[in-house]
Amino acid sequence: MSQQHFTTPPSILARQKDGDAPKKQTREEYRQQKELEELRKAGSAPAEVDEEGKDINPHIPKYMTDVPWYVTYDHEKPTLKHQRIHPEKTKTFDTLNE
Repeated sequence: MSQQHFTTPPSILARQKDGDAPKKQTREEYRQQKELEELRKAGSAPAEVDEEGKDINPHIPKYMTDVPWYVTYDHEKPTLKHQRIHPEKTKTFDTLNE
């Protein structure tokens, strides 16, 4: 077993595919990302849009917007689909009259 398996969190390892490694950000990319986040929070930049065309509130914490590693569907753009109620998983109950 390589040393990478001991230092990389299980969530990252589960997302990896054949030889796929997480890309490290440069300092400049990180700084630009943080500036964009601050502009969005201040209302100077437009909010991020998810796959369904809904705006993502910039004040939602990062741990809520990140899709967990165990979620099975793939996503290309940022999404909050994992936070919404899925109609196929909701239970329907009979009413009192039935």
